[in-house]
Amino acid sequence: MKLAAVCAYFNPCGYKGRRQNYDVFRKEIEELGIELLTVELAFNQAPSTLGPHGNVITLNTGDVLWQKERLLQIGVDILRPDHDHIMWTDADVKFYGSQPVERIQRALESHDYVQCCDLLIKRYTDGDQRVPSAILSGQSSGCGGCWAGTAEFWEEVSFYTKYIVGGGDCVFLEGLQARYRSRHFPVEHPLVQDVLTWQKDLGSWSLGLVPDLVLEQLCHGSVQQRGYLNRFGLLEIYDPTRDVTPATGGGLVWTSQAEPALKAAVKQYFSSRREDN
Repeated sequence: MKLAAVCAYFNPCGYKGRRQNYDVFRKEIEELGIELLTVELAFNQAPSTLGPHGNVITLNTGDVLWQKERLLQIGVDILRPDHDHIMWTDADVKFYGSQPVERIQRALESHDYVQCCDLLIKRYTDGDQRVPSAILSGQSSGCGGCWAGTAEFWEEVSFYTKYIVGGGDCVFLEGLQARYRSRHFPVEHPLVQDVLTWQKDLGSWSLGLVPDLVLEQLCHGSVQQRGYLNRFGLLEIYDPTRDVTPATGGGLVWTSQAEPALKAAVKQYFSSRREDN
């Protein structure tokens, strides 16, 4: 069985910590013997910021939006024809536990889609968080990090790509569990309706986790500056069917119908994270 990994890299504010974390992460993945595909979005037609290291695809079309799920989908589609198991991973993680590759593959013998840990340790400048796997806890704070699926799973399932201020990993898991609900908007909001439409086509899959494997997310900023709770307020006037579209072979871009105030607010959100402080 062949296991490959895909990660998304986009850094519109040029944070140094984000690049440093990627280098640590990439070295870890290479030492584990996992084939890694990095899908990078470089803004304003800039060249790759990652250099000639490893297998990197650099896209040049995309606006300052949360691009992770869009880039991951591009990578999964590239890897799927030639791999039995595909893992998506944040570009800032390290594994703790014996034989992670073998154990991830073993978990995929009995499940279609697994979280590659049972505990996440999240490093922030204002304090660390120890968060159980979302499979165990059902908590949104445990949704991210690293997940793997079979080729059959990825052939049928696609990410929801239009949560443009982040949070798409939780939307993906809740969609697979047929339990998506917005904590921020009424059910008639265009974003909620679009997610529910996407959720209908996901099908039924066996979900699991890899026990006794710990995932550390490296530090890049503070919890407070992330705005995890108030960021969704920026989307009050957002309609994903009207305001954004995927560029051909690229990331998400704003349409001509998107409100200037919305575009400015989302762009400001990324700089307000101040990840290097």
